[in-house]
Formats: sequence, structure tokens, C-alpha cells
Amino acid sequence: MNKSNPPVPPETDNQPIASPAPPKVEGEGSYTAAKDYDDKVTDFVEQRGDEVEGLARKASEALDGPEGDELRAAEQEARDRVAKE
Repeated sequence: MNKSNPPVPPETDNQPIASPAPPKVEGEGSYTAAKDYDDKVTDFVEQRGDEVEGLARKASEALDGPEGDELRAAEQEARDRVAKE
């Protein structure tokens, strides 16, 4: 063995050290949020897909019923809140 070149441990044998991946930059559109939403919609349809038509009918009836004004006001409030963000 040559004393001027000591053995190099295997973990540092001139191989670049892998650094952790930089954080993903998510701007206006969040890929993480979009994937989460898609996954939840898919799960809902898989688990309760046969109920969708009935749920839509029930929602439509609620909008046409006595609580319709309250539901529309809540929807507008949510839209206004999102617009401020």
C-alpha cells in the first residue's frame, strides 16, 4: 500500500454525494393540491358514484326550496373570500 495515497472509504470514493431534492416550487397552480383534489374526487366516485345523481337532485331541490337564498348567500360569501386571496 502506498502511504501517500491512503485508501478511501467506499462511501467517499470520489462519488458525488447525493443532496436532497430541492423543494418543489408551486406558484399559481399547486400540483400538490390538484393531485389531492383529483385523488379525493376519484375516491368519492369509486365509493359513492352510484349516489351522485341522487345527491345532485337533492342539492337542486335545496336551492329551489326555502333554504335556497341562504345557500346562494353562503356560496357568494365563499367566492368573495377566495377573490380576496
